[in-house]
Amino acid sequence: MKPAWMECVCDPMMLRALPKQWFGRALKICALAVGCVIAPASSAAELFLGPYLGAGGGQSFFDMNFAGQVNSAYSGTGFTVESANLTDDKDGAWKLYGGWRFHRYGAIEVGYLDFGRATTHYDIGVPQGVARRDGRYRLTGWETSLAGTLPVGDRATAFAKAGVLFSRLKYSESGTNQFDEPTSFSATGNQSRFTWGLGGSFEVWQALSGRLEWQRVEKVGETFDLNESGNGRFDHVDLVTLSVQWQFR
Repeated sequence: MKPAWMECVCDPMMLRALPKQWFGRALKICALAVGCVIAPASSAAELFLGPYLGAGGGQSFFDMNFAGQVNSAYSGTGFTVESANLTDDKDGAWKLYGGWRFHRYGAIEVGYLDFGRATTHYDIGVPQGVARRDGRYRLTGWETSLAGTLPVGDRATAFAKAGVLFSRLKYSESGTNQFDEPTSFSATGNQSRFTWGLGGSFEVWQALSGRLEWQRVEKVGETFDLNESGNGRFDHVDLVTLSVQWQFR
């Protein structure tokens, strides 16, 4: 014999007797619960989509084996390399950029970068004396890259990116020849170079974020040689920037 409470629950006739509005209310409650679960996920996804603009500044770091390149260029010429140094390998730098976050985990970005300047000095011993030279490099360029983005919580994003820098390296040189007479020279080289970087951003107020980024450009310039284009090749140039970014929604 079933207990009375089980008969009430399991009896189809009793279920039919329940007011229809109860079922309607139950469905509304279920729908509301599902909506509460889905809504935060949708909002989080929208947070990382759309166009954005940014601007920032920081410091650049130039790396090259300048002494090795100069010694190699003058090897076998009869001249003596008395000294060759990268005298200043860092400078202030800045960038402007814009992008489109087309997916929660992806974005495409373009930007203009000014890496600042680096300087060199070398002395060449010749039979009549010593020729002294001071070199100055200025690196700028346009960048296009693809970024993989990873949301961290509701307000932060980590990213890794890779792309191409269409670089412009300006070189100018001044000094004296072996007779202490002034001399000067300048040249400009344009290249397409691989660039990649890592960083993260944090939303500080609504659509306004702060962004910290490290970026590297590989193999900029031409190896030092005794011609107009061979003025020195940087193994890499690094850029560390702190930017302000605005996300359009």
